[in-house]
Formats: sequence, C-alpha cells, structure tokens
Amino acid sequence: RGLIVANLYEGAVTGADVPRLPSLDALAAKLAVPHAALKASAAELAASDADLREHAHAFLAHVRGHLASLVDTVAMHSIADVSGGASERVAVLMKSSYVDSFDKADVPFISAFVETQMFSHVSDGLLSA
Repeated sequence: RGLIVANLYEGAVTGADVPRLPSLDALAAKLAVPHAALKASAAELAASDADLREHAHAFLAHVRGHLASLVDTVAMHSIADVSGGASERVAVLMKSSYVDSFDKADVPFISAFVETQMFSHVSDGLLSA
C-alpha cells in the first residue's frame, strides 16, 4: 500500500490505488460545504486558527460519522462466549460474514479496511462494550 496525499490548496488527491469507499458520493456531498469553508479559510491570510480549527472539525465530523456507519453492524457478525461470566466475555468477529454483508461493489474496500489497525481498534471497542 502506498501513501495517499490530499492537497487542500490544490483540491487534489494523489497516491496509491485504493478501493472505492462505500457511499462515496453521499460522503462527498456531505463534505462539499465544510471543504469549501476550510479551503476558503486556508486561502485567507487573515483567517484565524480558531476558524480553521472549526472548519476542520466540521469536515472530520462527517468523515468520522461515515466511517462509524461502516462498523455499526460489527456486533451482528460476532460470536460471544460468556461461559466465564460477564467479566470474562469474549467476542470474536467473523470477518468473512461482516465483509459479505456489504454490497458487492463495496467488498474490495471493506476487505482492505478490516485488515487495518483502525478497524481492529474500533471493532474491539464495540465488541467489548
């Protein structure tokens, strides 16, 4: 996997081939307004750090929400063992079941996504809750 570079000033993303993100068009529509505000603030010499921070938080909130929507069904694709009592509950994610629950067009992205540290961290948190 290669490095992906997002250039805010030029509005360009370059880098390695990455499978298409599920619901990318819907995410792009949600990001259009915060991206334009962030880009405008970044271009203004007089823009305050607070303005830039506010626009960046709005942009990232949409990205965070979209990624959260990709993992909201993780618990449905796990097997839990509670034989040791509630304090020793262990849940195992059935990755193939989880990946297969997505549309065929989204499977390449999800297959790569489930192998990331970020997915492991988030899914472990969801399954241990």
